[in-house]
Amino acid sequence: MAHIMLPDSSLSGANALTNRGKFADTAIPDLIEAMQREGAMKERMVVKIAGGAQMFSFNGLNNQIQIGARNVAAVEKIIAEMGLKITNRSVGGNVGRSVLMDLETGNVTIKMLNSPDIIL
Repeated sequence: MAHIMLPDSSLSGANALTNRGKFADTAIPDLIEAMQREGAMKERMVVKIAGGAQMFSFNGLNNQIQIGARNVAAVEKIIAEMGLKITNRSVGGNVGRSVLMDLETGNVTIKMLNSPDIIL
């Protein structure tokens, strides 16, 4: 699992080198490579994405910043470039999500405030 916080490490300077796990363009390739080193095969990988909510308004700038939508677009692009396919998703909106992974079943449960759980 990767918790993407920003779409592109190139805008973050030195911080990108020390915290590759927070950027879509570095976290996803690093995760795939680590999984392959442990024996995972790309053709058997199941990709599910969740998040990308626009939770905060910065003095009316939320339409300009749109970090959630930019993160989703970056993740989709990198997943496609790596030859993988997203099998399920719960993205967007303006409510944060909690993500629970069941490693035995592969189910990903999404919890959102005032909403029923979503199973990906």
